[in-house]
Amino acid sequence: MPNAIITGTSRGLGRALTEKLLNEGWHVWGFSRTSSKIKHERLSEHLIDITDESSVQNAVSLISQSSSGIDLLINNAGAASMNAFLLTPAKTAEALMELNYLGTFHCLQAVGKLMVRQRRGLIINITTVAVPLALAGEAAYVASKAAVDSLTKVTAEEFKSQGITVIGLGFGPMDTDLIKAVNKDKINQINQRINRPNGTTLNQATDFIFEHLDKKSLTTGDLYYLGKIIIGLGLTMVIPVIVGIIFHEINPTFDFLISMSIVFIIGITLIKFCYTEQDLNWMQGMAVVASSWLAAMVLGAVPLFLS
Repeated sequence: MPNAIITGTSRGLGRALTEKLLNEGWHVWGFSRTSSKIKHERLSEHLIDITDESSVQNAVSLISQSSSGIDLLINNAGAASMNAFLLTPAKTAEALMELNYLGTFHCLQAVGKLMVRQRRGLIINITTVAVPLALAGEAAYVASKAAVDSLTKVTAEEFKSQGITVIGLGFGPMDTDLIKAVNKDKINQINQRINRPNGTTLNQATDFIFEHLDKKSLTTGDLYYLGKIIIGLGLTMVIPVIVGIIFHEINPTFDFLISMSIVFIIGITLIKFCYTEQDLNWMQGMAVVASSWLAAMVLGAVPLFLS
């Protein structure tokens, strides 16, 4: 069963993502200041303020003790504010930076340490089209999300050698509490600029995020199960080894022992570095079957090559 941490699960996109992941068989840990009121056996809520570093660290520590690992982190929690720059209070800018940037920073750092030990994981930071559009009247919000964009790019570089993928996904206005106070004409203008005249629904946003989950989990899951099959192939080589020992066929016996060692090294390596608990879908299963036939032909020919 795959495991995910989502921030901002009490409403909006975070709540929608939580419901979709639960429906897809995930175990979800939600970080928010208030409850989502979703009742599900695979949902565990931590009512915390993600701007508090120690609260985030304690929550992630508890999760690591009660789970086999974290496959996915979605940094979704955030806030916005519409003000002309000259009229924006410093406290507003500070609050947005604390939640949007530092909240993401704390969660990414705490979960990132766990994922580095696992040598696997996917981190999605939710950002906004307001950054590339440099929207007037949103200077403090844009600055906080631009910081998230930069954080995403740097951590993606630092984590990629550890088997961890970090990406940012930006959306236009969605029908959530975040834009309730925004003038409808302003919303329409933004949607026109990003070529989405009808806007973006929560379902469209969650579907878009799930497309990235499939792409990022496909290869690793395939290789993990392929590694298991390769080890099974190695075990079948025990039979000719025993026969060789019984009939004192020394050279063929050594050939199969060497072949077994090669096969076990390959299989264990794939299992160790491509570990996943996620079940394969039918497309991944077909890919594993096809790869298994190819692996069996190549690795099964090793004893013949050595002889």
